[in-house]
Amino acid sequence: MKPIAVDAFGGDHAPKEVILGAFLAAKEFNLDIVLVGKENELEKSIEDISKDFSSNVSQKITVKDAPTIITMFDKPSVAIRKKNSSMHVGMELVKYGKACAFISAGNSGAVMAIAMTVLGKLKGISRPAIGALLPTVNGSVLLLDAGANVDCKPIHLLEFSIMGSVFIKHMLGINKPKVGLISNGSEPGKGNSLVIKAYDLIKSSALNFYGNIEGNEIFSDKIDVAVCDGFVGNIILKTSESVPTIIGDF
Repeated sequence: MKPIAVDAFGGDHAPKEVILGAFLAAKEFNLDIVLVGKENELEKSIEDISKDFSSNVSQKITVKDAPTIITMFDKPSVAIRKKNSSMHVGMELVKYGKACAFISAGNSGAVMAIAMTVLGKLKGISRPAIGALLPTVNGSVLLLDAGANVDCKPIHLLEFSIMGSVFIKHMLGINKPKVGLISNGSEPGKGNSLVIKAYDLIKSSALNFYGNIEGNEIFSDKIDVAVCDGFVGNIILKTSESVPTIIGDF
């Protein structure tokens, strides 16, 4: 198996926490990992962290130099011009077959823009989407789009439904994932013009379409894929993330 490329300078408390995570993943899942970022800084941190792991694990961690960092404040239009960034270099490892995947906990807008620039889009897909796997009563539901596209057309929601179904089928082993379209009512004809038009498109497709679902049904195990535009999806995601904190405070 080819290694997984990881943006060592993306996310909170990078690079040390990212490096530690890479070592833990290499140990638990027997993975080869390429840490992408400023080589000098990475090697020093790797040397310190490797003391707590066996040589077999340490040998699974390599470094690819990328002298430029994309910050959380960089706009996507700026990020795509930073050709030597850890994101750009990591994506190119995938493009040229030197890595099987690229992971970053950094600027999601930059990741999306660079992915489209370096890797391109799947045939038949006009826009990528961010998928968030959320827990349900007895399993998981994939929410998408979770924030990449705040303004969508009906065809985009159909594309999200297709991508979500394929993901769930191969990652969770569900042969015919149920797709639900998030709306303000479960009946056909409910929702804004985007949802109403998308409903007809998804229903006429070969997908296993459950129909409209309301917000209180997302975590109920009725569906496997919950589809909406990125504006709605990001609000659902952030609201869901806040609930455990509020419960803890109570």
